Amino acid sequence: MTTIHELHTFYAGDDWQIDGSLFDVDGNPLDVTGATLEWALLDFTHAVVLDESVAQVEIIDAVNGKITIVVPDGATEGLPAGQYSDVLRVTLRTVTDTMWTGAIIVKRGLP
Repeated sequence: MTTIHELHTFYAGDDWQIDGSLFDVDGNPLDVTGATLEWALLDFTHAVVLDESVAQVEIIDAVNGKITIVVPDGATEGLPAGQYSDVLRVTLRTVTDTMWTGAIIVKRGLP
């Protein structure tokens, strides 16, 4: 079940941390034990500008569906200010599902 998360605002050149919780279709925490997580940041043309090759996408509490995404400052420093979106895909056993998407505003950081 795809959820639209709240708006996030970050500065280019900063470390980013996005914490989240994943839920099943009944609204209960999704047990993500053994799941594979894929994350991407998309620009306004829907092109991938960052993904899990530069971000750490980790399960914090598998039974309760708690995850975190950490993007280091070196990956964000070259991003132009503007509106982006992110997408999180979860593969659990034989099912692959886009679990969340939402808007991310990137502001210009210090030079």
